[in-house]
Amino acid sequence: MMQGWWESEETARGMLPVWVGDWGGGESSWRPGSPSSTRRPSDLVAPNTVNAMPEATLFATEDHGQIRGNAVAGTYEQARAHLDAVEKLGISYAGVVQSLETEGIQKFQQSWDTLLNAVRAAR
Repeated sequence: MMQGWWESEETARGMLPVWVGDWGGGESSWRPGSPSSTRRPSDLVAPNTVNAMPEATLFATEDHGQIRGNAVAGTYEQARAHLDAVEKLGISYAGVVQSLETEGIQKFQQSWDTLLNAVRAAR
């Protein structure tokens, strides 16, 4: 099997964290003025990151979000304590990360293949 771009050690060193998900403010659940529509984007603002928030959340953040700068710095000890607590419950952080990464790559590949097949069919 050919090595994918995501498997390249050289590429991995230059990669940025990407925040993805419905952000708790997806189009089906967002209400104008709702604090939850911008809470997660505001809490994840940090340098050298990329986000993939839904358009509704982006507009909500622009409209009434409060960006305070780097919201991640200074939270590392508390984050480590949370991760340690999860490990004590028998949930492997490394296992969860591996599973999410594998599933994410598979879903991206499926979407990419669908797009390529649609383009090929349109030719």
